[in-house]
Amino acid sequence: MTTPPDDQPLSIVRATALGRTEPVLSTIPLGTVDAGAIADVDPAGWVRMRGAAWSLDWWIGAEDRWHHPASEAAVRQRQLDGAPIVETSMRVTCGDVVHRAFGVRASSLGADGAPWDDSAVMVEIQNSTAVPVALALAFRPLTLSGEGAIGTVEVDGAVVRVDGRVAAVVSRPVSRLASGVPGTPAELLAAGRDQEPDVRIVPVEGGRLEVAAVVPLPHTAVVRVLLPRVVPQGRRRWFGGGGGGATAGPGAAFDAPTAEAVGAGWAAHTRDIPRVELGDPLLDRLVVAAARTLVLGAGDHVLDHAARAVEVAELLARCGLVEPLGPLARALADAQRLGGAVRLDDGGDATAALLFAAAPLLATGSEVWEELLLGPVAKSVHLVRKGGALDQPSTWRAGALALALVAPSLRSIGQPEVAADADDAAAQVAARVVAGAGSVAPTGTAEDGGLLGALAQVRDGIVAGDSSVVARLLDLSRLGEPGAVADDYDAQGAASGRLGFDPGAVAARAAATLDLAMVDRADGPVVLPTWPETWFGRSIEAHGVLTRFGRASFALRWHGVRPALLWEVEPTPGVDPQGPAPVLSCPGLDPAWRGEGWTGEALLGAVEPPEGLVDEAPVAPPLSPRRVDLPTPPSEGQSFI
Repeated sequence: MTTPPDDQPLSIVRATALGRTEPVLSTIPLGTVDAGAIADVDPAGWVRMRGAAWSLDWWIGAEDRWHHPASEAAVRQRQLDGAPIVETSMRVTCGDVVHRAFGVRASSLGADGAPWDDSAVMVEIQNSTAVPVALALAFRPLTLSGEGAIGTVEVDGAVVRVDGRVAAVVSRPVSRLASGVPGTPAELLAAGRDQEPDVRIVPVEGGRLEVAAVVPLPHTAVVRVLLPRVVPQGRRRWFGGGGGGATAGPGAAFDAPTAEAVGAGWAAHTRDIPRVELGDPLLDRLVVAAARTLVLGAGDHVLDHAARAVEVAELLARCGLVEPLGPLARALADAQRLGGAVRLDDGGDATAALLFAAAPLLATGSEVWEELLLGPVAKSVHLVRKGGALDQPSTWRAGALALALVAPSLRSIGQPEVAADADDAAAQVAARVVAGAGSVAPTGTAEDGGLLGALAQVRDGIVAGDSSVVARLLDLSRLGEPGAVADDYDAQGAASGRLGFDPGAVAARAAATLDLAMVDRADGPVVLPTWPETWFGRSIEAHGVLTRFGRASFALRWHGVRPALLWEVEPTPGVDPQGPAPVLSCPGLDPAWRGEGWTGEALLGAVEPPEGLVDEAPVAPPLSPRRVDLPTPPSEGQSFI
């Protein structure tokens, strides 16, 4: 980010892009599992509660001057441990001040003594400098994308009310105040003209009041700010989580977990999602980070764009994440027309999204999901068999996989006839993919555009065995955060689109990483469909990737110039372990190889080392699988099953 010119008003609060002065729309959702996304944070640590017409900024008063993260150059941001915990660090004269924002479940006693328990956002601001500083919590009449409004602000010790509602509870009482029209509080603080907190804050004309509440921040100290969620009356919520005293709001004291505890909770909640280790730090963290963020943001803008809905539903299904799939499945079932077509606001075909969402939900055996989804799924399968859905090339590959994944789930709930129809429909659509290979345009080149379109082309290239797209995926993985990207970026890598957070692009980028490790085929998993020569000698693992045969895991190790492959496929509900065993292939390394069985090991053909890339043949390190106990890699001369 760059410092704006002297004549740029401080009311511009969104983070500026490197080399530019105009604000950039880029956000990461915050929230909890039961409530979904309840807030967003921008690259400067500026937090806006969803449903509110104001946002919370933070300014630091150091020895030299006041520092504003939205216009400072020395501001960095990252997601901690791939979780929806966003850390924004700002360099001031003698060190860093660190801002962390994350969703929590908090409790408190309200002003009337009534208990309050609800989802909220916690903001922790830590002084890591060597000297004390002042922290200004700025309540601004702005949203992430434009103008907002604040009519009144009341400060009562540690409790701040905006327009009559509890907006924030601070762990330290407010010591000073500055208020006025946007830009005025920053000027007052810079001039040392802030006031005692017991003064009356006079509303300004037009509902454009801005207030900065100042608290001291000693060396190593942490100030915690609780932001209760906002649920406007009459607004339909995507998630169904509730709260006891959400209307009354919390009191001056509250109980909420720390960032470390929240991170441990996310790790426990998502421990069963697939893990892919491709030997590249950029790629290795995409799946986990994307899945965790989509637990919160899966409902953002998916119903206005079919391709986005399909990407989100596919990744969540492949990761086995039921919570965010439930609301999505309900919405897609509601969007289904009488004839079985699932069309969203853009007119696109979202049949694959419905099938993806239904697969893990039906596999739970829940009567609720069976009652809600069996009819819509059967309609969709019937329509596909008649050629009335999944009839466009851009829908074929996803549609074939969605049908293949939902078939075992249908068997698991005692619907063998519908399952057989789904299998037949999957084969029918897959045949179109094979017949159209090389003769149809890559998915997303025209109609999708932006980052989602670019990632669709990458995924097509991976399945086709084009190793050059791996470098393209690496470039796209550098955009945004591992779990959050906007819908488009300019040539300098700055967000330049309409959506600050695009769940479809987040899902597609993570799904492309899963594709690099394994894709599904009618007779079994395809391991490493493409292989860049720069990966020679690299150990690779994948654990728990969902296929039509079950959850598949593999590990690749090297013995000289020959790769050793070990695998296991764990049947999921509806898959008969006594039936035909999966047949694995590895076209990226050995196109002629086939391996059959639920578990197995094989020494693949020799791979020619890239010239000048390595000096000696690699030695296989010990395996460290998480999900399955794969056998130890064999040495030369041992027999194979």
